Amino acid sequence: MVKEYKQIPVRESNLAGTNKFKLIFLGLVTGLFSGMLAVAYRFVLAELDTIRDSIYNMPFSINYLWMFLAAFVFGVIVVQLLKWAPLSGGSGIPQIRGELLGRLSMNPGPTFISKFLGGSLANFIGLSLGREGPSIQLGGVTGKIVGKLFKTDKLTSNYLITAGASAGLSAAFNAPIAGTLFTLEEVYGSFSHYLLLPSIIASITANFVSFIFAGKIYSFSFRVNQTIDMNDIGWVVLVGLIAGLVGILFNHFMEWTRRFFAWTRLKPIYLVPLIFMLTVVVGLFSPELLGGGHHLVEHMVAAPISVGMLVFWLIGKLVFTSISYNSGVQGGIFLPVLVLGAISGLLVYHISGLEPVYMVNFIILGMSAVMTAVVRAPIMSIVLVMEMTGSFTHLIMLSFASIIAFIVGEITRTEPIYETLYNNLIQRLTPQKVEESELIVSTFTIGPESPLKNTLISDLNLPTNLLIVEINREGLNLLPKADESIKTLDTVMVLHNVLDTELVHNYFTHED
Repeated sequence: MVKEYKQIPVRESNLAGTNKFKLIFLGLVTGLFSGMLAVAYRFVLAELDTIRDSIYNMPFSINYLWMFLAAFVFGVIVVQLLKWAPLSGGSGIPQIRGELLGRLSMNPGPTFISKFLGGSLANFIGLSLGREGPSIQLGGVTGKIVGKLFKTDKLTSNYLITAGASAGLSAAFNAPIAGTLFTLEEVYGSFSHYLLLPSIIASITANFVSFIFAGKIYSFSFRVNQTIDMNDIGWVVLVGLIAGLVGILFNHFMEWTRRFFAWTRLKPIYLVPLIFMLTVVVGLFSPELLGGGHHLVEHMVAAPISVGMLVFWLIGKLVFTSISYNSGVQGGIFLPVLVLGAISGLLVYHISGLEPVYMVNFIILGMSAVMTAVVRAPIMSIVLVMEMTGSFTHLIMLSFASIIAFIVGEITRTEPIYETLYNNLIQRLTPQKVEESELIVSTFTIGPESPLKNTLISDLNLPTNLLIVEINREGLNLLPKADESIKTLDTVMVLHNVLDTELVHNYFTHED
């Protein structure tokens, strides 16, 4: 039975949470500050990378003993930061999703400080983690702070959190379109013009900030000079197959590692310093595996690499990234996943026998394909790699490889990595206390595969007490009636209790 909340007047301003001009302004503010934070984080990590590399390039001496000691101390510091801000661990993307679905609430101050400092220390030691996850969470936290400063309602605050997350990824990789696509598709899981407006504005603003402070450069220095001929498309299909298998292996290995650490029952105060010291050992024997791996991809393009070394790096990066992430410290997996893709593509290039001019093609194809298999978001993966490399002439080949990798993931029924990470996060957390009387409005766009399309409102099997307050169809705002049916591409505005956010979200975004 649908409960009617008659005490809340139904007006478009209530449903949107704010007017579009205010959303534009708040999106600009969120993008500005999120961009500056993401650029600052990039700068700090780059400087720490340089210092770490210079240390590992020193001749063997007693300095290594100091490195082990520093690793232990930094590990203890990171554990204390995680105790202070438990939601700052990992990539931060599951936390952003949990915040939007009403399952948890990040404390902005401690989360921001812990994410920035903890991620910096983990990167300095050399854990195989990327900057994009922390940048996304830092941006989301910034959006939440902006919402508090301007005293917005819960719905507008969620819009700004999503916008901040988009801006974080945009500034981290100079990829504004991919940043918007990722947060709308993977984090929020729904599209609406109220949500898209601040997100795209924040992403572009953050990218502009990045260009001002870091220069108008792409994330990777290499470009595609000549695209693969259609007669050689079989090699592109092979890249998709190999990359798809590597992607699903990565997802499974991440879960196996998590279960192994749970089986050991090692407390973080022991596990994290131990992994930090293990990282020093990895750096002594194979410094190429340290950090997110940006330098490794550039190295593979600049110098010839043997097949044996590529296989070693592939296995090493896969295992070391799984260990690094499941330590629970602050850091993401985007960049390590792209490295796995680059290695996969280069391996296929070695057996293809094609001319060297095509080598970069295979690296970029592998990056997009592995990302697709891991995240299961082919459009975002394709756009991300194009924006990061500045290469836009190989869209067809990227699409081929990414779709093949997507199919491999679907056939093997491997769960997308962020679904797994989100479910694991929620299982670990105690239920959040939210007042029963707190009501919010959520908007959902009905897709062509939705089981709700062409269903009368009176026939909807609603999962909880909620009220459909408005339907936007082809620019017209319709007041819902019992004999009104839901149509494809309708934007449905739903009034519900904040406690039911995830339940309502799953109901309106589920597809057959």
